[in-house]
Amino acid sequence: NGVNHFEGRAVDDQGYVALTPASEDWTIAVTTLQVTITDMPGNPTFSRAAAFGFTGANSYECSLDGVAYAACGSPQTYSGLSDGLHTFLVRGLDGSGNKGAATRFVWQVQNQLPVASDQLITTFRDTPVAITLTAEDSDDLTYRLVDLPVNGVVGFTTPPNGVTYSPDSGFAGVDSFTFEALDAVGKSNLATVTVVTNFEPTITTGAAVATVQYSDGITPVTITIDDLDSPGNTLTLVASNLPEPLTLTRVTDNGDAIPGQSVWTLAGTADLVVGTYVVTLVADDGVGGAITGDPVVVVIDVVPEDVMVRFHGGNPRAVQVQQAGDVNSGPFNLRVDVKELYPDSGTSVLAGDISQANVSMQLVPIGPGGSVAPTGCTTELHDVDYNARLTLTCGFDVVAINTYAVEVTVGGMNYAGYDEDVVTIYDPARGFTTGGSTLNWPGASGGEVSFGFGMEYNKKGKNLRGQLMVKRQLDDGSVFRLKSNALDALALGTDQSSGFSWATFSGKANVYSSATDSTEGNYTFIVYVEDHGAAGDTFWLQVKNKDGAVVDQLSLAEPAASNAAVITSGDIVVPAGQVRSADSGDDSTADDPNAPLQETPAEESPAVEDEATGNDEATEHAIFLPLVQR
Repeated sequence: NGVNHFEGRAVDDQGYVALTPASEDWTIAVTTLQVTITDMPGNPTFSRAAAFGFTGANSYECSLDGVAYAACGSPQTYSGLSDGLHTFLVRGLDGSGNKGAATRFVWQVQNQLPVASDQLITTFRDTPVAITLTAEDSDDLTYRLVDLPVNGVVGFTTPPNGVTYSPDSGFAGVDSFTFEALDAVGKSNLATVTVVTNFEPTITTGAAVATVQYSDGITPVTITIDDLDSPGNTLTLVASNLPEPLTLTRVTDNGDAIPGQSVWTLAGTADLVVGTYVVTLVADDGVGGAITGDPVVVVIDVVPEDVMVRFHGGNPRAVQVQQAGDVNSGPFNLRVDVKELYPDSGTSVLAGDISQANVSMQLVPIGPGGSVAPTGCTTELHDVDYNARLTLTCGFDVVAINTYAVEVTVGGMNYAGYDEDVVTIYDPARGFTTGGSTLNWPGASGGEVSFGFGMEYNKKGKNLRGQLMVKRQLDDGSVFRLKSNALDALALGTDQSSGFSWATFSGKANVYSSATDSTEGNYTFIVYVEDHGAAGDTFWLQVKNKDGAVVDQLSLAEPAASNAAVITSGDIVVPAGQVRSADSGDDSTADDPNAPLQETPAEESPAVEDEATGNDEATEHAIFLPLVQR
């Protein structure tokens, strides 16, 4: 300890010594290892645990109640201490193993008697209830029942503190019993368990399931709570998982009268994402603490809004290839408007946000080939509320010759719908008949018809192939659709007096009706068309079901030539100057396929009157030929 001094002189090889020595002074101070206790338990204390904090050295040794010193660190903790005095010692150590003087702390642990807790328990009539007796203490406890209940029985079922109370049969009211808790030294205060036994409130609902379109109001659901031993004004209803903005509202109750009754309604505008929402309803009688009845579930099914799909009148019904001999179309656009259906159905109907609709379009061929996706689409939103419409414009290019269903599907988060239209890709130079257009259906039922077709024979004039699609939407909104690629025969000709070309063909088809939302097969059809080379092309159709009855919604009056409807857009193409007429079966006696086809003489055709009167013999194999006679 203290100041230290060092000197040194330099000496050369001749023995000469430096006159001035070099020196250095330094101080050595040995630190006293004194430890300070910074945290300690209270004195006296009821706690049987202790924690000590201390500082003053790099390492420490501790001792409790005379036990040998052992290495320790701050904080140092102890538990399970007995009642009485306890002594804690701590000393510091330096790097050389030197030990400082011990610092001492003495304190007393005193016993604390347990504190038992009162309880309020609820149960239903004739329903036992499990109860856990509770008391505060740091020691292990035992429990003892003191005063037993008057209107039921109680006993230990899961020691040391689990009991079961069973009310007497038919009893409803307030009962109680007392208990005390004991540790090794003494017992607690006397605690009371009060048991309220009453009738369970019941819930009835007017509807278990409410279905609503996403932006509309639900039909209010009436909920009634009944309770035999509680007044109506204490009965409340709690809903969990109730989505906003739906609300639960008390409508009325019978006041202080017993038995009690209260009536509630679940109502509001859905304005929710499509899906199923399960609302759980629980009744509370407000007597004796949250007596709840069995929960009742109301399911809110939010379904998509219905939509109207309208194809633009300017859409092409028939798209001609750019050059004769091409097999694919050039570029063209198709446009459709989607609106929320109006008038809407439901309660407190409101228009939704049509911009949430996801509208897609594709071309699906009636004949062979795969679906055609657009090269690109754009959407535009117009107007508001029920007048709001979402316009989808899709471009197509390099579409193969065929008749296509223009399928529009409406999906997305909150809307659903589907509709079809027709477009035909054709080449008038290929020697077959084709067309696509719209027309106004004559008669009181009215409505718009869109159609498309394309068909041809092979080089031998045999094996007719092609497609037909017709859609009629009546003024009342109902829809009928016909699709076919099962063709029987085709006849083409030229009217000698007027110079227009005509064609007629038949086959079997599938027919869809929106009234039944189903499709049926084995329908038969006849089509007659006229190509006037400019305005005035006409279209005629007759459809029969599998029983042979005419389907009025898809059939025009007979005879065809005088009752065909004039198309309003698009085009019908029938190659002029020749007739191609044959059934679709193979004929081994066919003429030279390279020879020109000859027009069927009118005098060899059955009379028009035969078809009109339904003469089977005349129409069995020449069902179309009466249509060429003038």
